[in-house]
Amino acid sequence: MINVTLIGTGGMVPLPGRYLASCHIDYQGKAILIDCGEGTQISLHKGKISLNKIDTILITHCHADHVTGLPG
Repeated sequence: MINVTLIGTGGMVPLPGRYLASCHIDYQGKAILIDCGEGTQISLHKGKISLNKIDTILITHCHADHVTGLPG
């Protein structure tokens, strides 16, 4: 079974309660984070998804709204 959680669904600018692009996928015991926009850590924490358990981070493209959450 694949579990998909939309972490951030906002556009180029984060809005209150709506952060930039990010998606968490849990598949066969592996956790994959697709994109990591600003606010991703906050959304992961709210969704009770541990940063320490992410196995792979995939970046779709190198625009700021997809990567600014990486340094955190």
